[in-house]
Amino acid sequence: MDISIIIVNYNSLDFIKKCISSIREHAGKNRLTCEILVVDNNSSDGSVKYLKEQDKKSNSFYLIANKNNVGFSRASNMGALKAKGKYLLFLNPDTRFISGSLGE
Repeated sequence: MDISIIIVNYNSLDFIKKCISSIREHAGKNRLTCEILVVDNNSSDGSVKYLKEQDKKSNSFYLIANKNNVGFSRASNMGALKAKGKYLLFLNPDTRFISGSLGE
């Protein structure tokens, strides 16, 4: 595994959908292997339901669903501990990739 992409989410359903779509679109255009790890901090906006569906669809997508909001730093560390990639890339849910950004 080349890159582990770690995203901490809290009530950002619309943003996280676009972020994951952007990652998948651009990750497929290069030779890097990547996994997506989303750590959800007890969202109440439907994020967890959506993320569970993504988790079932892909063996390179992982959800850590916290029962409480543990904060950004602790959630980031939780994702890092589970990551298998040589490199870690931490993103906010409102991040979008542009062409070539993941492969360079």
